[in-house]
Amino acid sequence: MASPLKSRWCGWLLAWLAFAALPAAEAGIAEQLKLARQAGDPAAEIELLRRHLETVPADGNAREQLVRLWLNDGDFAMAKSTLEEWKDAPVLLVVLVKAKTLAAQENGVTDAILVLQEYLQQTPPNYEALFLLSQYLAQKQRWSERLPVLDQLLKQNPSFSLYLDRAQTRRELTQYAAAIEDGRKAAGLAENESFRSAVVPYERLASVLPLIEQTTAIIEKNSPDAVARLRRGFALQFGGASSLALADANVAGKALPDSVAVRLLQVLNTSLDGWNDESGVNRSAPPISPQAAEGLIQADLRLAENPSDLAVRLERARWLRNAEQPRLALRDTEEILAGEPGNGAALLEAIQGHVAIQQPDEAAAYFRRLERSKASSTELAEALAVIVPAYFKNYNFSQTLEFADRALAVRESLEMLNYKLQALQRLGRGDEARGVEARIKQLKSEKKS
Repeated sequence: MASPLKSRWCGWLLAWLAFAALPAAEAGIAEQLKLARQAGDPAAEIELLRRHLETVPADGNAREQLVRLWLNDGDFAMAKSTLEEWKDAPVLLVVLVKAKTLAAQENGVTDAILVLQEYLQQTPPNYEALFLLSQYLAQKQRWSERLPVLDQLLKQNPSFSLYLDRAQTRRELTQYAAAIEDGRKAAGLAENESFRSAVVPYERLASVLPLIEQTTAIIEKNSPDAVARLRRGFALQFGGASSLALADANVAGKALPDSVAVRLLQVLNTSLDGWNDESGVNRSAPPISPQAAEGLIQADLRLAENPSDLAVRLERARWLRNAEQPRLALRDTEEILAGEPGNGAALLEAIQGHVAIQQPDEAAAYFRRLERSKASSTELAEALAVIVPAYFKNYNFSQTLEFADRALAVRESLEMLNYKLQALQRLGRGDEARGVEARIKQLKSEKKS
């Protein structure tokens, strides 16, 4: 595979050959530059500007364009070299090159911040320098320093993204009401659905603000209060304040080292999307609502006092599955079934859990155990209502048909008849499918009459 540097030089060479072949009468360099920009070809732009500067070295605008192209390309050495050849370079450009060069180095962001701060102390607020400083301060989580920078930026450009940046900064500084206000201002400037989705965390933050304030008051009086820390942590996580939620989870964990709620809150606020195989936490799950969090916390505390209470363990499993944490829920159901293999409620919960992690065969195995446990028709129908769609979703139409028939033997429904019809059609069993289709029409007609 060609190196990035070699590929870049090949691009410049091809661009040079292509443009060099054009007669001057057909297109001058200015026109060629315009075409290169329209085509989104920075390599061609760079080569054209270099050729232009060979003949017009005093063209400051062209030299600045070249430096900025090098910066955008991430080639800080070339940007710096180009700048060194330009004795009258604008101070801002010199500062930008120095800051970006430093920031690209290991542990260099702090030095880049200092360069920008020193420049801004000596000049009227410059938007480009302020914006870059804001980005670097966010990288270092220096929120209190970032806030006045964003204030200055918003005076110059009250935009969606800047209001969102200030909302994030204020949230990190625990200025929740102000963060919510900025989130709403950003929402008013949102241009489409993807923009609007970015402000949803601030709507959630507004809904849990009373709970945050209530638990904060408790914590200020009694800092080690683990339950208040957990409640506030889940509320903060619901409102998008991950770092603050993690801090509360860590404090609560000292008093509740074996708490599932603590571990869940810690993993959710320290990891990226996807499954965490070791912890069993689904990091892609939506934020846990305050109601679900409270149910989980209470079940967790009661189990800490009495680990053998299987009814509470089942309750926690349900809260976890409803919070889209089925792997954690399955750990509780498996422990229940180890002690009570015929526990119908736990078997049903295990079925739902395995379907949630896309393991319909395992769910089917638990269903057979549920049948042997003399479960009620309601429990059997509830189990089959999740197994049949799971097999259909996996394109396993023979199993879809088998379990749809089981469901119909328990209780006839249009939903299961439709699954049976679609399975028969995909299995090429047209005559049987027509019979099911006729039964569906008959039931629909009876319902209308």
